Amino acid sequence: MTVLAHQHIAAVQISMGVRGRRRLAATEPVGAGERLRWLALDEGVTAGSFEQLALSYQRAGDERAARLVRRARERRLHASERLPGRVWGRLQDVLFGYGYAPGRALAWLAALVGAGSLWFAAHVPAPAAGGARRDRDAVLYALDLVVPVAGLGYCTAWDPAGADKAVAIVLVLAGWVLATAVVAGASRTLGRH
Repeated sequence: MTVLAHQHIAAVQISMGVRGRRRLAATEPVGAGERLRWLALDEGVTAGSFEQLALSYQRAGDERAARLVRRARERRLHASERLPGRVWGRLQDVLFGYGYAPGRALAWLAALVGAGSLWFAAHVPAPAAGGARRDRDAVLYALDLVVPVAGLGYCTAWDPAGADKAVAIVLVLAGWVLATAVVAGASRTLGRH
């Protein structure tokens, strides 16, 4: 039995396991971050290794560590894809942690609605010709722009022009990207359980 010590890795023991395979075992408690660093050192590691580690944390009742490991697995999977796949993966990671950090998606939604509300509180778009009459409400207008399926009626009540139109388009596009990423992450997360 050999004991290794490395500046980036806690002390571990290497012993011969079942069928003569080498087995790593920690000599002291090791957190999820350290175990992920171990996995990162192995170029041949597969998604199954990450899932096995996540399941062991889940069985131990450490859901936070299990989510951390699953996010790392998704990062590893997307890193090997072509450029569009890597960009889409990075976007999902930033927006909501591949479905394992849903609070982040709510923060992005609040930030987009907040920014849109501030903009349209200071820049009032003209009422749309023939549109439904609505009281001016910058928050509801921004929410209607960002959430693709909301249909609050504010988008049709106002007719932004110039910079206001550019901001409205950015909010609509950002809302669709956020919604698409959330649906992709939710289907991935729900598909596993």
